[in-house]
Amino acid sequence: MPGSNFFPIGTYGANSTNLEEIKNLGLNSAVVGLNRVNIEKCLSLNMRCTLSVPRDPERLIRALDTFESLLQQGNFSYYVNDEPGIHSFSEGQAEDIQRIIKKRFPNAVTNMAIVHPQVIPFYEKGADYFMLDQYPVPNMPMSWLSDSMDEAALHVGRGRLQSVIHGSRGIYFFTYPSITSTPQGKVDFARLLRRLNGMRSWLQVGNAEQDIAVRMISKNRFDPRGNPAVHCATKEQYNTKMLICTNTIRTHTEAELDIAAGSKDTWQEYFTGESYPVVDGNMRVRFAPLEVRVLIESH
Repeated sequence: MPGSNFFPIGTYGANSTNLEEIKNLGLNSAVVGLNRVNIEKCLSLNMRCTLSVPRDPERLIRALDTFESLLQQGNFSYYVNDEPGIHSFSEGQAEDIQRIIKKRFPNAVTNMAIVHPQVIPFYEKGADYFMLDQYPVPNMPMSWLSDSMDEAALHVGRGRLQSVIHGSRGIYFFTYPSITSTPQGKVDFARLLRRLNGMRSWLQVGNAEQDIAVRMISKNRFDPRGNPAVHCATKEQYNTKMLICTNTIRTHTEAELDIAAGSKDTWQEYFTGESYPVVDGNMRVRFAPLEVRVLIESH
């Protein structure tokens, strides 16, 4: 696998006309079509774009012949397929596309979007990273994405998954024009990106192997599969621990988190500084509907 610490925070719906605005908001990647104007714009912005390539091997070879000198100037990723399981795309053809790109650019990262994690084994040799593409609207539960990430990890491990955020190695939003179509949407999106960039070094750290124990203490406590409504992951760097916890249900809830022995007696919310005491090894945290809490040990 590519040995890279790069953690993409990107978006679909990008093109040469909005890439500068996208970068200024704090995104470091974007999915754009493979053409000269997009490549040149990515290079001028020193932006690590994800180039959407032709799905036909012969067309791909012609495109790479045309743009190879430009592509050699940057550090691009390649979006090699879009939900191939849904479109019954040939496994062999997917692997051909991967081989063509790797022959030209051995260190390049490739990724593809996948909706159903069950199809990943068929396309495992067709991409480096698999972007879990579950939209929990209008009728699917919020835990659909995290459950799919867990299932996908059984096939290829967590180190090869991208999504919006459950043990993933990258985040891509869908889609930039829709997110920023209103002034308030742009303000909210910029705030989210500031927060993600503020914890970028943590996002590059893998999750701890051992899951943290979560005890739900509210009446509203389960997701649709009967699992605890709150999901948590633990990260550690510089002798400091972080928790990222998500309420996956659309109502208020409260959880008690079993903090590992030897951790600090007080934790803080990473962005607001709100304090959370540890009592008898446990920390009690309230969650608003669908809220994410990022907690870090106090020093």
